[in-house]
Amino acid sequence: MPPSLPQTGGVSATSDAKKPTARDGCFGCLGLIICALFVAMLFDKCTGKNLSDLSLDEQITSVAEDVFGEKDSVDVTPQVDGGYVVHVKWSLTAGLRPKTARFMIFDKVCIFLTELQKADKASQVLRFWFDPQITVWDKYGVKSVVPGAKIIIPRETVEKVQWKDFNGDMLTSLAEAENLVTWHPLMQNDG
Repeated sequence: MPPSLPQTGGVSATSDAKKPTARDGCFGCLGLIICALFVAMLFDKCTGKNLSDLSLDEQITSVAEDVFGEKDSVDVTPQVDGGYVVHVKWSLTAGLRPKTARFMIFDKVCIFLTELQKADKASQVLRFWFDPQITVWDKYGVKSVVPGAKIIIPRETVEKVQWKDFNGDMLTSLAEAENLVTWHPLMQNDG
């Protein structure tokens, strides 16, 4: 007959039940991790997007939604001389310091361009125009949303970059060195 549990809710000193060891805790955590990885792999296979099945506009919009969010403006405009211009507009989180905002802008742009290299139709894009929006208040307290930067990256630059080894800091340096970015005056101040 199994030992009875104490009715008071306390711990019985005479219990013959096996007490958990540190090793049991490790195996329990390992089991949870394996289950989580399995569920994540299943979820990824169910929701993963195959970009090659999409049109250029759908490829770019899909990657932009993943990087910048669903509520952002993404325009793919055909050009008279052939090719396309991609214009991505998104709002930055209010209250960021300029240095942090600049880092976040180029980090998102770098992720977007890196992911877009997986899209087979992306080579048709002549220029990428990134337009992060910031919220500002004038001296009378009137709130408005204005471009925090204007970043235009031509296809030639995109093709030269080794995206798998590239990061936001490197893209910031490249954009500033080649005059690919124009900052709003409030974004230049590190205060």
